[in-house]
Amino acid sequence: MNIIETITAVFATIACIFSLIPNALGIYKDTYQAENPDEVLMNAVLIADIHADGDPVRDRNDNLRRLLADINASEEKLDAIAVAGDITNCGNIKEYINLAGMLFAYNKAENFIPSMGNHDSRATCVEEPYFDEGSSLFQNFLRLQGIKTETNYYYKVVNGCYFIALGTESMPDPYISDTQIAWVDSLLAEAAKTGMPCFIISHELLMGTHDDANVPASRNLGEASDKLKAVVKKYADEGLTTVYVCGHLHKNFHADTLVTVSDNFYSLLLPSALYSEDDITGEDILSLGVTAEVYQDKLVIRARNFNTYEWLEDYRWELPVDIK
Repeated sequence: MNIIETITAVFATIACIFSLIPNALGIYKDTYQAENPDEVLMNAVLIADIHADGDPVRDRNDNLRRLLADINASEEKLDAIAVAGDITNCGNIKEYINLAGMLFAYNKAENFIPSMGNHDSRATCVEEPYFDEGSSLFQNFLRLQGIKTETNYYYKVVNGCYFIALGTESMPDPYISDTQIAWVDSLLAEAAKTGMPCFIISHELLMGTHDDANVPASRNLGEASDKLKAVVKKYADEGLTTVYVCGHLHKNFHADTLVTVSDNFYSLLLPSALYSEDDITGEDILSLGVTAEVYQDKLVIRARNFNTYEWLEDYRWELPVDIK
């Protein structure tokens, strides 16, 4: 570990200690845990748009620290944290080092599963981004998390659940090739043998979901959307529950946060874990996300404010599962 990594880890550790003070004082309103810890088969946190900064003490990184501190306050095991893109703000080496330091210091989840966002793919905040460099840095970061891949897309199986992380293959607009879609098809075919629900983690929306009529092309998967929908629907029609998890819009929880694409096929539009604007007050709400809890007869998705340690009871969904 070089000097930059060492300093980053030290700062992250100090921040972790301060973040855990509320738990030590017993002022958490409702500690993070599954609804039925003794019966849960897979327990994950789903978030989006964390935008880690290269400055280890900058305010924007506190949101992720608070989220992880909330999770750490629970004695319950967490199987995975999945992030729907924009894990960094500019996709540069300092941000990845800082993010790795924070995760090294106090991430207790057994798996960290990020997808690539547009901020990650461009490698730098300049007018002429470097996609090849962005891809290389992203894949190197994945290797630090124990994920071996030579593409911007990959998958992990967590307690029988497939987490399929999509990744753009060019820019500026997202591009998902037919090869990548065929790869998703093969993974869903494997998943359908068990019936455990699947999670497709992507930064951009599927075209035609979440009332995206006024969303520019860079915010959805464009022509690949219909092809991907057809593949997922094929297995959904056979009873496989699949949730397409996306972000990108930094939009607070709302009536269409979870929409039904077809039977057993859902799309979940997450707020930003960095900040999402409240539609009524205009204020920024920090550290929002959801938990995904798989049980023998259902998938429960619950919204949580990890900054105030509160469950958002208006946003709780039960989805059917058909575990074989």
